[in-house]
Amino acid sequence: MPFSKENHIRIYDDDSGAYISVSPDFDGLDLCEIRDYAPDSPSNKPLSSIVMTIEQGRLVADAILETCDRLEKTKVDYKE
Repeated sequence: MPFSKENHIRIYDDDSGAYISVSPDFDGLDLCEIRDYAPDSPSNKPLSSIVMTIEQGRLVADAILETCDRLEKTKVDYKE
Protein backbone atom coordinates (compact mmCIF):
# COMPACT_ATOMS: atom_id res chain seq x y z
CA MET A 1 0.00 0.00 0.00
CA PRO A 2 1.67 3.28 -1.09
CA PHE A 3 1.66 6.36 1.14
CA SER A 4 2.50 9.97 0.45
CA LYS A 5 3.12 13.04 2.58
CA GLU A 6 1.89 16.57 1.97
CA ASN A 7 2.98 19.70 3.81
CA HIS A 8 0.68 22.65 4.45
CA ILE A 9 1.71 25.92 6.04
CA ARG A 10 -1.00 27.97 7.74
CA ILE A 11 -0.73 31.61 8.76
CA TYR A 12 -3.33 32.37 11.45
CA ASP A 13 -4.96 35.58 12.59
CA ASP A 14 -4.83 34.72 16.28
CA ASP A 15 -7.65 37.14 17.11
CA SER A 16 -10.24 36.10 14.53
CA GLY A 17 -9.20 32.55 13.65
CA ALA A 18 -9.00 33.32 9.93
CA TYR A 19 -6.04 31.78 8.15
CA ILE A 20 -4.16 31.48 4.88
CA SER A 21 -2.99 28.06 3.73
CA VAL A 22 0.04 27.62 1.46
CA SER A 23 0.46 24.12 0.04
CA PRO A 24 0.85 21.99 -3.06
CA ASP A 25 -2.30 22.18 -5.18
CA PHE A 26 -5.09 19.79 -4.26
CA ASP A 27 -5.20 18.29 -7.77
CA GLY A 28 -1.63 16.96 -7.56
CA LEU A 29 -0.37 18.95 -10.56
CA ASP A 30 2.87 20.09 -8.82
CA LEU A 31 1.55 23.63 -8.47
CA CYS A 32 1.60 25.98 -5.49
CA GLU A 33 -1.78 26.92 -4.01
CA ILE A 34 -2.68 29.74 -1.63
CA ARG A 35 -6.13 29.60 0.00
CA ASP A 36 -7.83 32.13 2.26
CA TYR A 37 -10.21 30.79 4.92
CA ALA A 38 -12.75 32.62 7.08
CA PRO A 39 -12.98 31.75 10.77
CA ASP A 40 -15.53 29.08 11.68
CA SER A 41 -16.64 28.56 8.09
CA PRO A 42 -19.35 25.88 8.27
CA SER A 43 -18.42 24.47 4.85
CA ASN A 44 -14.65 24.82 5.40
CA LYS A 45 -14.37 26.13 1.81
CA PRO A 46 -11.82 28.83 1.00
CA LEU A 47 -12.94 32.39 0.35
CA SER A 48 -10.39 32.60 -2.45
CA SER A 49 -7.65 30.53 -4.02
CA ILE A 50 -4.60 31.27 -6.17
CA VAL A 51 -2.84 28.45 -8.03
CA MET A 52 0.53 29.03 -9.69
CA THR A 53 3.61 27.29 -11.02
CA ILE A 54 6.72 27.01 -8.88
CA GLU A 55 8.37 29.79 -10.90
CA GLN A 56 5.35 32.07 -10.46
CA GLY A 57 5.27 31.28 -6.73
CA ARG A 58 8.91 32.35 -6.34
CA LEU A 59 8.26 35.57 -8.27
CA VAL A 60 5.17 36.35 -6.17
CA ALA A 61 7.12 35.66 -2.95
CA ASP A 62 9.91 38.01 -4.10
CA ALA A 63 7.38 40.69 -5.07
CA ILE A 64 5.71 40.49 -1.65
CA LEU A 65 9.06 40.82 0.15
CA GLU A 66 10.10 43.77 -2.05
CA THR A 67 6.78 45.49 -1.44
CA CYS A 68 7.06 44.99 2.33
CA ASP A 69 10.62 46.35 2.32
CA ARG A 70 9.53 49.40 0.34
CA LEU A 71 6.56 50.01 2.65
CA GLU A 72 8.76 49.75 5.77
CA LYS A 73 11.17 52.35 4.34
CA THR A 74 8.39 54.83 3.58
CA LYS A 75 6.26 54.14 6.65
CA VAL A 76 5.08 57.28 8.41
CA ASP A 77 4.34 57.21 12.13
CA TYR A 78 1.04 59.08 12.55
CA LYS A 79 1.00 58.67 16.32
CA GLU A 80 3.00 61.85 16.93
